[in-house]
Amino acid sequence: MYKRLHLALNPKIFFKMKKTLLSLAIIASMAAFAQPNLSVVLTSPTGGSTITAGVQFTFDVTINNTGSSGHLGFPADTVIYFPLFNGSLLNGSNGPIAWYMGDPIAASGNVTRQQTLAVQGGASGTLEICAGILNFGSSYSGDQLDTSNTCANVTYNAMSIGDLRMQETFDNSYHYNGIYYVQVSSRINLINPIMEVVDLSGRTIKHIALTADGGEINETVTMEDLTTGIYIVRLSTNTGLISTNKVSVQ
Repeated sequence: MYKRLHLALNPKIFFKMKKTLLSLAIIASMAAFAQPNLSVVLTSPTGGSTITAGVQFTFDVTINNTGSSGHLGFPADTVIYFPLFNGSLLNGSNGPIAWYMGDPIAASGNVTRQQTLAVQGGASGTLEICAGILNFGSSYSGDQLDTSNTCANVTYNAMSIGDLRMQETFDNSYHYNGIYYVQVSSRINLINPIMEVVDLSGRTIKHIALTADGGEINETVTMEDLTTGIYIVRLSTNTGLISTNKVSVQ
């Protein structure tokens, strides 16, 4: 059992964790703390692999109970695991990305966890991905943090600029036989989505208000009324651009 944790929206957990999780310097200083009762090992991605911005990959960890007593499970014992990218937390729309781990773990036992992630922004090059875990509760004498000693150095292919962060909206739209099929899926609610069709001179040919069902958009827009040529289709919401695609109309 696990659930997504938005640290920025949970004041009790946030203030308890912020001394260990808000900066790389504080995370590094945790090496002076006592040996944690739980440890974490990153199993995916693996070193030497390639990650591309906007393409999903799996973040897999094994959480080991290295203590002499069992981990009791949430909420008696609070265990939070999270990814670190070049030593920093990964941000989403509601704050740093982390998950509760609620299952109990017997002494000398372990569990595995898998999450699907996609990232955007940042610069192309080598990206170090590690796993981190914070545990505190009745089985522990104090807050304890462990970061994976099996971090993976991967090749990151960036396709956008800005800070490295979690990608939460995916555009699977396509054009076929005079129809543009708008297919967007997002982890967050999409507010006031629009589709714009722009010609190569920069003139807006179409401006269409779309309808979102939470984080999903599934609509069709005719392109048959356009003259033959190349057009740019832009999808956006009130929070900004989702995607830009080139379409050839015959």
